[in-house]
Amino acid sequence: MNTSLMLRAGLLLGAVRTVWVAVEHLVGARSTHLEWVEPSYGLFLFVGAPLTWFFLLRDRNPHAQPLSVKEILTAGLGAGLLFGLIHVGVFALYTEVLNPDYLDAFISWNAENSSNTFEVANREFRLPAFLDILLIHPLLFAPITALAISLTGRIKK
Repeated sequence: MNTSLMLRAGLLLGAVRTVWVAVEHLVGARSTHLEWVEPSYGLFLFVGAPLTWFFLLRDRNPHAQPLSVKEILTAGLGAGLLFGLIHVGVFALYTEVLNPDYLDAFISWNAENSSNTFEVANREFRLPAFLDILLIHPLLFAPITALAISLTGRIKK
């Protein structure tokens, strides 16, 4: 297993997501334009995270033995766990300290603009129920994304 890659990836993905949330906040996605939150998260998962993996895997020593599928998946799973824990911490800090009005506003917006009732949205977007997004998504997406980027890099060579 490549522990160094796992730690670098987990920390970098966590840092990128933290900066992403800060930018969302600064442009008003987490206050004025709540409709931007969900597309922004999708953009992070399908553009931000793959680009992060691309730069991590590209910077490996070109003379080093390519990582096996098992090593990539293991590093991705460990990175996803670390990234997910950072994501949970950032979410808790943001919603409890930095912008405590965000969750109430987002839950109300979601109930008004989706098939969710207020009660369902309130349960869905508060911890611990929201751990599926905050922790499970990174655990699933990190290994898959790492493998896809790794295999793409191998094909190009």
